[in-house]
Amino acid sequence: MTIVLIALMGVTIILLFFLSQQLMSLTRMNEEKLEKVREAVEKNLRALQDDNRAQLERMRETVDEKLQSTLEKRLGQSFQMVT
Repeated sequence: MTIVLIALMGVTIILLFFLSQQLMSLTRMNEEKLEKVREAVEKNLRALQDDNRAQLERMRETVDEKLQSTLEKRLGQSFQMVT
């Protein structure tokens, strides 16, 4: 019976070793996949920020043009009233 217990302990130790190896391997693979996901998210976020920045700049230009146009028009009207 002692030999059986020793054999079972040996098998248990071997199984635990292999399970720990598999767990470490899965952990490493998950870390690598998470890193790839993080990189993809960062890349997409940068692209989105760049696009938003460009759109905001176009909006500013449009607002500036309209303000300038309105200002010139009103100045012209004011000048005509004076003369």
